[in-house]
This record gives sequence, structure tokens and C-alpha cells, in this order.
Amino acid sequence: MTALVTRLAAPGEEPFVVDSWQRSFYDAASRALPLVAELPAGAYRQAQRVVVQRLLKRSCVSVAHYKGVPDEVLGYLVHERPGRCDESTPTVLHWLYVKQSYRHTGVARALLAPVLDLPRSTLHHSHETFSGRSLARALKSSFNPQLAR
Repeated sequence: MTALVTRLAAPGEEPFVVDSWQRSFYDAASRALPLVAELPAGAYRQAQRVVVQRLLKRSCVSVAHYKGVPDEVLGYLVHERPGRCDESTPTVLHWLYVKQSYRHTGVARALLAPVLDLPRSTLHHSHETFSGRSLARALKSSFNPQLAR
């Protein structure tokens, strides 16, 4: 098996991040909340796009790919750190995404590796989905939607 590599996202990868985040969050929200499913998808996604783009301006985006294949992004983690993106460790997780065909292959674990050694009281997340709750519990991350402002 080829080794997984993580790195900071390149500027050209932002459209993929924005699109997949919006799509996956809308899909999760519309399954969990009937009211969301009744909203026009375009209006909901446009409102969410504003939030996502604002968070991306102040966050770091780490991507995972196989060694030697840097253009094939398998997943990403949007997070904030107390210092610059290349220092310290993330303390606010905004969104973790892994392409469907690469789930359960260690991609999320590779992206979250810097988080696993954090004191659990210092870890928070701003977005929550039904499927992500078990991961948040395992990380002992506190849900705080105000961190998405």
C-alpha cells in the first residue's frame, strides 16, 4: 500500500474544499433536519458558502494524498491553530472530509494525527453531523457552533 502524506492545501484546491464541504454538510443536514430538506438547496448552499469562505480565510486546510500523487486529494481537514498554519496544533476543527471511496482507509486518521496528542479539554469543533458525532466523542471535542462565526 502506498503511504499517505498530509500537507497544507494549495490555493487551487479551495474550490474542491468549498464545493465538497457545502454538498456534504447540506446532505447531512437535510437528512437530520426535515426543515432543511424543505429549503431550496441553492439558497441553503449560498448561505453556507458565505460561512465556509469566511472560515477558510482564517483557517488552515490540511489535505491528504498518496505519496507521489499530490494532485489526487483524498480528503481534508479545515482547522484553526493558535499560531500560524505551520506551527503548533489545531484547537478548532471546522470540517473533516474524506472522499467516499477512501473512507475507512486511514485518511481521516492521518489528517487528525496532530490532534490525537492534544489535551482533550482544548479541542473544539464548529460543525456537527450525525455521522461525525462518534468521532467528536472519541476525540472528546466540545461542540461550539459559535466558533463558526
